[in-house]
Amino acid sequence: MSCSPTDPREGQSASQTVRALVAGCNASCPRCHARITSAQLQEMFPRAPADRVDTVRDAFNGCYENFELIRCLRKAHFFAQVLGESGNALNPRTEDTRFSRRNIQNLWPSRNLLGQYPDLGALVDAPQETRDAEAIANRVYAGRNGNGDVASGDGWRFRGHGYIQITGRGTFQGVQNTMNSRYPGHGLDIMNNSDQVSQPRGGMISAMAYWYWKATLNPEADKGDANSTVDEVTRLVRGGRDNDINAERRAAYRTTMRTFRTPDCLDRDKPSSAAQRWYQSDEIPRASIG
Repeated sequence: MSCSPTDPREGQSASQTVRALVAGCNASCPRCHARITSAQLQEMFPRAPADRVDTVRDAFNGCYENFELIRCLRKAHFFAQVLGESGNALNPRTEDTRFSRRNIQNLWPSRNLLGQYPDLGALVDAPQETRDAEAIANRVYAGRNGNGDVASGDGWRFRGHGYIQITGRGTFQGVQNTMNSRYPGHGLDIMNNSDQVSQPRGGMISAMAYWYWKATLNPEADKGDANSTVDEVTRLVRGGRDNDINAERRAAYRTTMRTFRTPDCLDRDKPSSAAQRWYQSDEIPRASIG
């Protein structure tokens, strides 16, 4: 008698592991390839409105395999960074660049920005509510991460956006290229409309593409639940180390690891190379499975 194996992306409702193996999925953990649910997102982001939860759920489930977020540990680390950057309302943010003089000196102590741009001092010393955020961004981010000069406007256009605060023309271009190659038909043009990254669907897809584009993130996440791993993932995402931020991300990870039950994952000790995309098996004709 012939039978059709149940897709392990259905999570706990997946059929026996052997049937998943027959269909081409080498993972034995039924949760690694499972789609996320609204309930999981609500557990991690309890203040998120239902419509935002559903939009993010659908965006993630539409392409998580394309970006190889196909392990419990990878999902937990990914959403810990999202939780740390966006907060528990799952609200994709756009960077507030109304920096003060102290902000600039603390963030970029070796760049002498105030000396490089003589008008920057007056901009950052103005009362916060009247500071020219665009002018400040165009100066502090000029010539960095692929941005052009002050006059190009790249600093403002490509300031931090979204669930993982994608920043800089070069990073935006890398994410755009990754979406184009890994997820054709995504419908996003973040180079010409960077604000798409600050919307729930565009923010989630671009964050996942960023995660894949930064090729070291999935292998690092595969290392486990240790604080040192969370700290290194945070460094790779943010580009630096900050003890206060590390403490926040560790707390976020304690939430997401419970949601994705990483200590119980049957595949947690397998090498990164063992992770395979289930959607490849969709190409196997069902008639060939006896």
